[in-house]
Amino acid sequence: MIDRRTLLAAALAGAALPAALPTLAAGAGSLRIGYQKNGILVVAKQQRVIEARLKPLGIGVTWVEFSFGPPLLEAISLGAIDLGQTGDAPPVFAQAAGSPLVYVAAQEAAGSGAAILVQRDSPIRTLADLRGKRVAFAKASSAHNLTIAALEKGGLTYRDIEPVTLAPADAAA
Repeated sequence: MIDRRTLLAAALAGAALPAALPTLAAGAGSLRIGYQKNGILVVAKQQRVIEARLKPLGIGVTWVEFSFGPPLLEAISLGAIDLGQTGDAPPVFAQAAGSPLVYVAAQEAAGSGAAILVQRDSPIRTLADLRGKRVAFAKASSAHNLTIAALEKGGLTYRDIEPVTLAPADAAA
């Protein structure tokens, strides 16, 4: 069952469609949507609601999956996709790097899905224990932002750790 928050997010995501329709009607013929394995676009893809709305207009939908936000935003910047959804931090990093992004909607973050993980037998028990340690995260991602905020909270700086930038799938190894 869809709750009000999900319904609102779907409505906001749908708000992006009218902006893209003139371009599509001018001959592109397909709306290219970047998505990740979570979020409202996954629900829209599964339920084919965007396809249903655009089919009468002769517009198809192409879905392109991304493992995390920064590559999705790079694809938008390069014109490889038309729109996508990502976490809060990647667009900030992208715009700081000069990417010409336009925000069409925002959804409040739940705030409970982020954590710094260590192995059960690790001696790391506090943020201060990160000093001198290798810390892995995806560059320009929400995990990157979390790491910086956690270091500050623990009285450390970025120079106090050895950052290891990895894609999310690689970080587990």
